[in-house]
Amino acid sequence: MTSLLELEQGDKAIIKGFIGGYRFQVQLNNLGIHEGDEIEIKKKGAFGPLLISVHNSNVALGRGVAAKVMVEKVE
Repeated sequence: MTSLLELEQGDKAIIKGFIGGYRFQVQLNNLGIHEGDEIEIKKKGAFGPLLISVHNSNVALGRGVAAKVMVEKVE
């Protein structure tokens, strides 16, 4: 398992969990991001947010948030 921040552009992964409290998880759930979802990294630059695709929607996540989303890479 690794954090979302460690993936590269074009990588796909399954969300396995979150490092954070209940409010953090609710915040992500409100964005449509849930444990078990398959995501794809659409854009990742050296700085700034990551753009991910989840449920046919694009969502931008800050690097601090992305570091707390634990995933398993899909080959």
